Amino acid sequence: MKKILYVIFTLVYMGISQAQTTKFTNHNEIGVITYGPVFLESGLAIRSFNGIHVGDHYATGVTIEVSRFPVNEDRKFWSVPLSAKGRYYFNPKRRISIFSDLDIGYNFTFLNGKNKIENEMYRYRGGLFVNPQLGLRLKSPHRDHFWTLSLGYRFQQFRETHFSNYTYTAEKQGPIADDNRLEGYDYRQDNKYLLHRVAIMFGFGF
Repeated sequence: MKKILYVIFTLVYMGISQAQTTKFTNHNEIGVITYGPVFLESGLAIRSFNGIHVGDHYATGVTIEVSRFPVNEDRKFWSVPLSAKGRYYFNPKRRISIFSDLDIGYNFTFLNGKNKIENEMYRYRGGLFVNPQLGLRLKSPHRDHFWTLSLGYRFQQFRETHFSNYTYTAEKQGPIADDNRLEGYDYRQDNKYLLHRVAIMFGFGF
């Protein structure tokens, strides 16, 4: 998967570096990440897109984001997705226009660090990040600036490894002991999360 992402980022970079009659664009957004329409397990996301316009209808570039949101109601995780973006404007000449985005990249988890407490420790790894969205762009009447409001779907992979010395009861699924357990700990449990979220974003750009 990382090879595929490398090819995607390479193509985006080649398109930017070889473009002759293009215009730079920057778009910054802040918004809410939620599990559903009633704002269950809501979190916050801040992201920035930097790229180029390719003609009037298209834009491409790279997006970086920092977000934090709960999982299973009691755990909160940091996420740093880095993705290649493709954008299409349906009516670019109008002051109010519809646009669509598609981000594909990798979800980094280094901001979580190693969560270590007495008798247990957590380690984290990221995975695939996909974020299509649809939004409205409102151009400023006096400057080459714009405001946006968008609704998107997010899919991201997240892996958690739990090392511990605890003894679990029969009612609770216990961790498994294997040769990959961390030195000093008796048990290891690997959890893989496939996260599906809705994102409501408000942005400003030029």
